[in-house]
Amino acid sequence: WREQLASLLAAHEELFVGLHVPIEELNRREAGRGDRPAGSAAADFHAVHNGLRHDLELDGAGDVGANARAVIAAWQSRPKRSAFFGTGP
Repeated sequence: WREQLASLLAAHEELFVGLHVPIEELNRREAGRGDRPAGSAAADFHAVHNGLRHDLELDGAGDVGANARAVIAAWQSRPKRSAFFGTGP
């Protein structure tokens, strides 16, 4: 699927960001939404980033402004091809 995605995005510039949120917060959001099966947030937490390389990793519990500045800085200095596709940092 990565090869297909890389092909689809070849004409575009991209920045893949891994946003890591504490499991307690994910569970709280899941309960508040009410439209997801109980335990799906925990299951996703343990699988969603497995085997992926992001151009930038962020702490979802961190300061929103600092995270936004990090995204802007990463975008401005991004490599020609995303690390997500196996090249770059």
